[in-house]
Amino acid sequence: MSHVSRSSPPDDSRPFEGHTDSINAIGYSPDGQYLVTGSSDGTVCFWDPHTGTQRHQYMAAYPVLSLSFSLSGRQLAGISAQENLRVARVFVLDLSNDTAHGMKAEVDILYESDNTQVERSHMVTFSADERLVAVMLPTRIILQHARTGDEIMDVVRMEGNSRLESLLAFISDDNRLLYAYRDDLSDRNAPLKVHVFDLYTETGMELRLSLNPSLCLMPPIVCFPLANTIAGTLSQGGFQIWDIDRGEILHDPLLGHLDSTTSICFSLDGKWIIDGSEAKTVCVWDTSTGKRLLGPLRHPSQHSLKVIACSPLKDYIACVDVLDGVHLWNIASEKLVLSSVPKANDNPPLTMTGITESLHWLPDGSRFISSGPGDDHICTWDASTGKQVGKFLFHGGSRIGLSPNGELLAVGSTRMLGTVTLLDASTGEEHSPSLMEPGSATRKLEFSPDSSTLAILLSKSDTLRIMRDVLGKRKLDTARSSSEIVDVVFSPDGDQFAYATLSEGGVHICDSHTLQVTFRVAAKEALHNRFLSFSPDGVRLLESCNETGVTLWNLTTRERLLGIPGGRGYKRQAAFSPDGRSVVRNWSVNARDAGVEMFDATNGKRSWRTQEKQLVTALSIAPGGERIVVGFIGGMLKVYDAGTGEALLPKSNQDSSEEVSNERQARRVVGADFDDDSIMNMPATLSRPSRGRSESDRRGMHQQALNKGKGKQKVDNEEVKSGIVARFTSRFSRGASKPREPNEARRRWHRAIELVSVGRATNLPREIEISLSEEHAENLTLMFPPDLRHHHRRMPPLHVREVARQEVATILWTPCDSAFVFRVVATALSD
Repeated sequence: MSHVSRSSPPDDSRPFEGHTDSINAIGYSPDGQYLVTGSSDGTVCFWDPHTGTQRHQYMAAYPVLSLSFSLSGRQLAGISAQENLRVARVFVLDLSNDTAHGMKAEVDILYESDNTQVERSHMVTFSADERLVAVMLPTRIILQHARTGDEIMDVVRMEGNSRLESLLAFISDDNRLLYAYRDDLSDRNAPLKVHVFDLYTETGMELRLSLNPSLCLMPPIVCFPLANTIAGTLSQGGFQIWDIDRGEILHDPLLGHLDSTTSICFSLDGKWIIDGSEAKTVCVWDTSTGKRLLGPLRHPSQHSLKVIACSPLKDYIACVDVLDGVHLWNIASEKLVLSSVPKANDNPPLTMTGITESLHWLPDGSRFISSGPGDDHICTWDASTGKQVGKFLFHGGSRIGLSPNGELLAVGSTRMLGTVTLLDASTGEEHSPSLMEPGSATRKLEFSPDSSTLAILLSKSDTLRIMRDVLGKRKLDTARSSSEIVDVVFSPDGDQFAYATLSEGGVHICDSHTLQVTFRVAAKEALHNRFLSFSPDGVRLLESCNETGVTLWNLTTRERLLGIPGGRGYKRQAAFSPDGRSVVRNWSVNARDAGVEMFDATNGKRSWRTQEKQLVTALSIAPGGERIVVGFIGGMLKVYDAGTGEALLPKSNQDSSEEVSNERQARRVVGADFDDDSIMNMPATLSRPSRGRSESDRRGMHQQALNKGKGKQKVDNEEVKSGIVARFTSRFSRGASKPREPNEARRRWHRAIELVSVGRATNLPREIEISLSEEHAENLTLMFPPDLRHHHRRMPPLHVREVARQEVATILWTPCDSAFVFRVVATALSD
């Protein structure tokens, strides 16, 4: 049964540590006494807003999706829903009786919902007089009494494919109700429509908001009822503020970030409006003038933001990012003062933050430069030692292009409101003005061989921009395609360039001076990821894509020379070696089985292949052809010997620590395009208290397994040599050196499985794969921490199918809409 309890974390816990799943809602109580969060783990946590210490916890039955304080702060309403159960639960807590016995839930009502997976489709809000609570479900809005929960009015029911979303507010002295909906649930880019419902006449009408025809209203949308003002996100970035009564725009679009606005809130007095962004930043605006008062505020521990709140006295801003980190900003000092994310240690050698997407060697081959969408720095590395020897700050992440002479560095933002600039590659000084005005995300930047011309390819664009004389008068030419352009490369002599398109248009070879197409390679199907490379003599063109592998074309005879097949995987990239004799490309089977490989460019015979546990996201061959630098999805960089495929950097004594560090980073990558069924897609992990309790349970199970086999277990020291089996055996079976007994063959390995993370399941199978034989699977024991054992009571049976015999296993279990990841923590022989 749901309840509220007082709790306090251990002295060594981090601020705001307590939730074990994604955080969906955050808000301050009107008196500033509490900061409250609601989570998919089914709890509402009440925090001390200054220390981040948990003071109360309310246990709801289902994931908590929305919270709303009454104007006086005496009540808190919330809604929780379980999609697969088609049910939503509305609760109202009485906060006036804040005693050691806890807070009373005055109202606890169940409503029939649906299994529509729509963000912000479940909401609650109080009327100003605190007598009513409006409840939004995906297809229905209900008015209920705040004290009794009695249903007063069925406000609206949606029909067909329409779904309610994002906005629910009382306006006009509680006489009208404002809400938003989307006509087509299947189209996530469809604009939102705002309606107003008169509670006395019981009639509704669409609210006509003045809006530029080229823009669409998108979530989130928020309302400040006392001033009849709403603010909503725009499809092209930023947000707009409207007067509800007149539907008029109060200001031009408010643009303060490098990427789209993802969260908005008003201050309690409505004088400020605060927005957080995909670019991990926070801005504060004056509602009446539209002037930016503060920001953008950014911090390395803060990721893309999903919910945000302002304290009643406007002295703090609290926000939650997509990795469920809770961050508290002091407005006066403009500094982050509390965060649930532990302070990051310096990255190990050859490691970036997030995905590495751009790699370029300097002409002498002594150093290389890297960048990525998740790192605010462009880094230069020593190719012999792996040490970082320089870095330039570029907020929001970047993709780069290095001129062949090594003197110029073109830098393009990966954010939708970013720009393209030209820097001195040695000093980082900008050659102003910018090459592109703000308002675009960059896909690729490519210099011509003489370093005077730059090809600029923007994300999701059908136009290729050719900037000539980049250090002089800068003349801009454009080449337009019938579909999106995905890659561009210059020929070694600079007389031609090639670009690849998304659709069946295939690859186009163009004259660099006239931009006229001289040769076209048609494709049989639309190919999403294409990468091009000219051979050093300019006679051959290499095309690599996920679907068809690597294809080599002779540009003189216009014939297909060679095809190197490759199954579908992550962004198949390939390039010629400097001598043109070899082709290097990345390969992948899944997120944990990937690497790079080299082929003979004449016959397609493979020379060598590396095998890694992370996806390869970038590669580049040194000018001399002796080394290859490779970037991975977790930010790690490696340098290989191009002749043998042997790893040269990082050094062998660094490999172990770096692998652990980069695996952790890979789990925190946001927006990466990799397999949905990878366990690395699950960001939420257990809290420290949970881990502590789980560790205690695990030790207990170790002892049980030991006692069960005590006096019976006989281990052959020659057979058990490594891994967790060896560690377990050496610890609990010391001195067991007698010969194996005849009945030893009948004993089985007992494996204790500990829960290590829990998150939302997205497109994940109902059946799990476990790296154990069927014999081992019969002896599985699942360990749930005490605070998650309620999951066990309502879970379906665990289905196991054999994959391979290994000593260490990782198990993915996806009942309902949650995903549970277990790992082997103990192994013992038992009868």
